[in-house]
Amino acid sequence: ACFSPSATRPPSTATPVPSGRVDAHSTAVPTSTSPAPTPRPTATDSATSTPGGIPAQDKTISQVKNGEITIDGDLADWTKREWLAVSSYYNGRLQPPSPDLDVKASFAFDSENLYLAVKAVDDDVQKVDRSWRYGDGFLFTLVTDESKERSSYVRQFAFDQESKLLIFGNGEYFPPFDIQNVEFQFRQHDLGVDYEVAIPLKLLKPFSPFIYENVALNFVYTDRDSAAGGTTVMLYPDADFDTERSRIRAGEFFALKTADPETAQDASYHATLAKNFFRDGETIELRYAVNADKSQDRTGISADLLRDGVAIQQAVETVDLHPGLNRGTLPLSIGDLANGDYTLQVAFQDTNGNTVSEYADHVFVMNQGEIEEAKEAISAYEGQEAIEASLPNLEIRFDWLDEFYKRPNYEDISALNAWWGDIVTLSSALAKGEPAVFGTNIIKRYAHRSNIDNTLQPYSVYLPESFNAGTEYPLIVALHGSGVDEQEFIKGMVGGASIL
Repeated sequence: ACFSPSATRPPSTATPVPSGRVDAHSTAVPTSTSPAPTPRPTATDSATSTPGGIPAQDKTISQVKNGEITIDGDLADWTKREWLAVSSYYNGRLQPPSPDLDVKASFAFDSENLYLAVKAVDDDVQKVDRSWRYGDGFLFTLVTDESKERSSYVRQFAFDQESKLLIFGNGEYFPPFDIQNVEFQFRQHDLGVDYEVAIPLKLLKPFSPFIYENVALNFVYTDRDSAAGGTTVMLYPDADFDTERSRIRAGEFFALKTADPETAQDASYHATLAKNFFRDGETIELRYAVNADKSQDRTGISADLLRDGVAIQQAVETVDLHPGLNRGTLPLSIGDLANGDYTLQVAFQDTNGNTVSEYADHVFVMNQGEIEEAKEAISAYEGQEAIEASLPNLEIRFDWLDEFYKRPNYEDISALNAWWGDIVTLSSALAKGEPAVFGTNIIKRYAHRSNIDNTLQPYSVYLPESFNAGTEYPLIVALHGSGVDEQEFIKGMVGGASIL
């Protein structure tokens, strides 16, 4: 058996990074070769000018036609695009360009991807473990919290000569994992390195360059020289760009400019949710955008909430399109739906009723009546000696659900389905007169109620598949460390076990 205390806050929907990671802030900031620290610019300062020298209100990311940018590493598709100097230290001081380091970045989007290109004059390109943090590579951060310069709602990607990783999102570090559907090319040459990247918009939910008017993003390049240590420069000065001591990341504002209809841009259809978890009785606000190449009357937009493929709720709207960008909101009432995961299916139809584009997402509904009924049911087992000690395993999941629903924005909702499934499973065990515990060969969080302050404190348990309650076993206790939770620690020790 393996028991390990975890943090007292609800488990994150993302898993922290593996063991061995140190706080990146202590290693990624400029070395002694950087200018002396100065106070970080305030939000007011950054709104009028930027480290790149271009007024913030003049910075834009423009739409390109699908297929106009090819991810091949030669940057030929970027010759006429705006390049921004990546020259700020985390404290706001600027690094002048030199033969040792001169970094520029450029951005664009089409109806499917967000693109970025990098050209770096770099006289000594090093490849080490996690080069995007400790060697030569870069971090790209996009704030998905609309119109916010600083937020915990972000997506942060890491790239080096070989890696394309998602490492951080919504305030949590992930175990760095390769993202197969991100296109990426790296090219090294005599003067330095070039990169081209295409990130599918579906990886950036709820962000959409057709629905958002602007977005904040940051680009952070780390240059490691063999003997002299490293230098880190960024597009926007953010002292918390890569640290476990803060859930917040910051970026520079860019206006998002869709293509002029006169360029014969193909029509495109987009939808997104600012939030994807609701209580019964609430209303889903579906935001949509159509970038039309011509006027069109009676374009249909329908939103269906499905459970097991069957439509439960529906909303329909008809709009007249003008050439260019058309934005709107379609409300969908949830009603008195049961707890669980639902599919939101969105369809756009032309004047003749033919479906021309579709969008799908998942939402989780928490029915308050059902939750209260489940809470009352377990109270009947209080005082039963053989069962009472296991009740906190259920109670803490109710607390996690309540805490999750205080979050304001779009989230990974897989944890909600898992917690509700646990509640159903454990409640079923109680109904059979059995303790509310889990089986073998899985890593699950349990809880006990503290004798000190009566709070619920979580810990994780792993029982081997061959576990027999009448047999004595050695007990291994694992405490989580910097950048790793206790479940990842246990998984690394036992191998092959599932975290459910």
